[in-house]
Amino acid sequence: MDKNKLYRFFSRNSTLEEEEEILDWVEGSKANQQEFLKERNMYNMTLLHAEDYATNLKRQKTVFPRWAREGLKIAAMIALLFAMHSYYSAKEEKMSLAMNTVKVPSGQRVDLVLPDGTKVCVNACSELTYPAVFAEGQRRIKLKGEAFFEVAHNKKKPFIVETELCDVEALGTVFNVTAYPNSGETSTALLSGRVRITDRYNPANRVFLNPNQESIFTGTDFKISRIEDPDRLRWREGLLCFRNMTVAKLIKDFEKYYDVHFVVNKPDILSHVLSGKLRINEGIDHALRVLQKNISFEYRRNDESDNVIYIR
Repeated sequence: MDKNKLYRFFSRNSTLEEEEEILDWVEGSKANQQEFLKERNMYNMTLLHAEDYATNLKRQKTVFPRWAREGLKIAAMIALLFAMHSYYSAKEEKMSLAMNTVKVPSGQRVDLVLPDGTKVCVNACSELTYPAVFAEGQRRIKLKGEAFFEVAHNKKKPFIVETELCDVEALGTVFNVTAYPNSGETSTALLSGRVRITDRYNPANRVFLNPNQESIFTGTDFKISRIEDPDRLRWREGLLCFRNMTVAKLIKDFEKYYDVHFVVNKPDILSHVLSGKLRINEGIDHALRVLQKNISFEYRRNDESDNVIYIR
């Protein structure tokens, strides 16, 4: 919002059209409300200092004519307003450079709210980096791993998730991004809204997703398809849902969710395909017993390290 319009609004000198524009803008988002209050506080402080300056002029009984004193008051107000705006802008820029990093270990997940009000659930073995305050123009964060986003709407500040291979850009959108390091792919599943996914090394290579579509990017090509199994995104509810998944892939998920490591001495079981649901908090032993109902195998824990499991 143009700050000159805001100051005219605060001084009751704005037009009816400007007032309606400002009120609509304030109601548009929480971020707009915060900016409005910040500028209002700056304006109030400016008035306060200007009044103090005028009082000092009166006490000194300056010989300046009235028009000169009024000019000095206005000049002082403008100078003070400019200085305060420069100060807060520099402070905001400095805060936007201060980064927070959330690292989620195996077997855990973390819910958090970003400075703009966006809700994020970060999955196990993941890392999310975001600024203390978003800079003007865009909201950019970095993700290594998996996270589910409910983006606060702000059409003037696109929300960008930066991954190893591509950037996922949204306005007000609900989506899931999976981009574990060294996996060789970034997966994006969109539930509502619209996102644009751009190759970080070739910006001309980009695609758009509509609701209930997902994209898998391997570094060269985008593969877009319909989300066939939305239940797999219920990991944020503490559920591990899998459909037509190989035991090899399922074991990798077990290692992520249960903080264990498998040594498989019966490789023929890895190609088996299974479907089902598991509640993660019921533990790895429960999960393995469920698998044993469908596949013949035995398992034991390492005597020295309880988180190492041998399958035979």
